Formats: sequence, C-alpha cells, structure tokens
Amino acid sequence: MASRRSAGGDSFRIEAQEFSQLLNDAKKFDKELAKALRKEIRAAAKPVVADVKREVKALPTSGQYGSGVRAKTARGVGLRISAAKRGGSVTIVAADRNLPPRHKAMSRLLNREKWRRPVGKSRQTWIWQRSTPYFEPSILRHRAALRRAVEDALDKAATALGRNR
Repeated sequence: MASRRSAGGDSFRIEAQEFSQLLNDAKKFDKELAKALRKEIRAAAKPVVADVKREVKALPTSGQYGSGVRAKTARGVGLRISAAKRGGSVTIVAADRNLPPRHKAMSRLLNREKWRRPVGKSRQTWIWQRSTPYFEPSILRHRAALRRAVEDALDKAATALGRNR
C-alpha cells in the first residue's frame, strides 16, 4: 500500500501484484464476475471517500466571504480502479478539476499545515495561512480495513476463477 502525491491533487493507492491479472481474467471469464469485483472494491472504499470528503468540508474557514474551495475540493475526491497491464490499483484521489484556474493549487495547499499566500491582490505582502491536513489522516484511519476488504474481494475472484492467491 502506498501514498503518493500527483500533479492534479493528492492520491492514495493500494496496489496488489495480481490485481490487474485477476480483474482482466475475470473480464475474459465472466463479465459479471469482473463487475461484481469492481462493485465490491468500490463499496469497500466508499466509507473512506466519504470520510475524506467530510474532513475537507469540516476544515475551519476564516474571513467574511467563502469561495467554495472546500466544497469543490470535496466534490473532486473520488475513486479509481485500474487494471493496467503493468499492475492494477485502487486509488483514492483529490482532484482539482472542479476548481477554477486561480484555485487549482488549493486542493493540495489545504492538505498542508501551512502555506504562504498574498494578501488580497497585492504581490508585495504575503502571509502564512494555516490549515489542517485532511487527506492522509482520513485514509490512515481506514487503511487496514480497506486493505482487508480489497484482498478479500481479490480472494473471492481468484476462487471463482479456480486459482489460489
């Protein structure tokens, strides 16, 4: 299991050696089995994604006006299941696709303890902004259960395909 930062936001990824092969074989053997495997993995990750979204929305805000960055960042949190030839993965990602261009970096900055920003439109005066990391703490709370659930789903698929894992 690995945590990784990407250019388009933060991501957390579970990689299983046989994941890609099992999912692709399940597709060839029985499309319904592949569909059920994906559905089971998605269901296992759903509470983690919901927790990350809840954490983003709960971040403290200051100031009189809100720009909706927290809500838009929460909308960008999602799940990807990949069965690429080089290896499959389950990735939880906080994408910045819902944010306007001037706020693209905010999904990553909100996950830091502090960062610098200009005061208003002035580029002369900068201040430190504080935040509470939301991504990794939320996922780490669920990591063991998520890993077990994904491995159980893989074991079921392997058994249905007549393999041992």
